[in-house]
Amino acid sequence: MDFLIKKFVESILDDNVDRTIEDVPARFRERVQLVLDEHYKRLEEQNTKLEGAD
Repeated sequence: MDFLIKKFVESILDDNVDRTIEDVPARFRERVQLVLDEHYKRLEEQNTKLEGAD
């Protein structure tokens, strides 16, 4: 993953930083959104597995 993309994603996911996808420059926005989508998809899959383990 490109360094800048990683930094944008980290800053959006950081609860201590008030940054959204709208703060990402337009030329990087699509790639950052793809990484965020994949991140949230993995989280959802983990939550589904944990719920099934109960």
